[in-house]
Amino acid sequence: FLADTPGKVMLRGNEVALRRLDDLISLPTSCSKGGVGAIALMKVDVQGFEPEVFAGAAHLLRRGVVGAMVFECESERLAQHGKTAPLELYQLVRDFGFVLFSQEGLSMSSMDPQQAAARCGGHGFNLLALHKFVYSGLAQRAISQCFEDFRLKQGDFNFSSLNVGGKCRDLF
Repeated sequence: FLADTPGKVMLRGNEVALRRLDDLISLPTSCSKGGVGAIALMKVDVQGFEPEVFAGAAHLLRRGVVGAMVFECESERLAQHGKTAPLELYQLVRDFGFVLFSQEGLSMSSMDPQQAAARCGGHGFNLLALHKFVYSGLAQRAISQCFEDFRLKQGDFNFSSLNVGGKCRDLF
């Protein structure tokens, strides 16, 4: 589906061919470090179909080929399309070896489960996931600096922080 209204009603849809990311991207077993971080950042914005996307990239995600992901969590869409609760989505991503952060740079693991689930309500919010193979103390500090510049007041984002000179550029 291509678009929706503020009332969450889909306006139109198109049939598309689906291909699993695991089938499209294959890395040779001789790849240095198993290809860890070969895909620096994967952005996923699929209106509640995140579990299906992650299932289609399971092999790449589990191996750490994807070093970081940014994805949206919206409880209504998750329930509408896949009957998945936010905490189940978080656990799925963790099972692939990722550490989750809120868009403010807070560790989702340190939050009370109800508080973490509630963050997906309303219009949802973006999460950052770093694979355990690339996550370190240095990464923690870089994330903190990146989010400090990326997150603006009123829930807006400073996408220029991702540009060549931005604070987030070196992270990804």
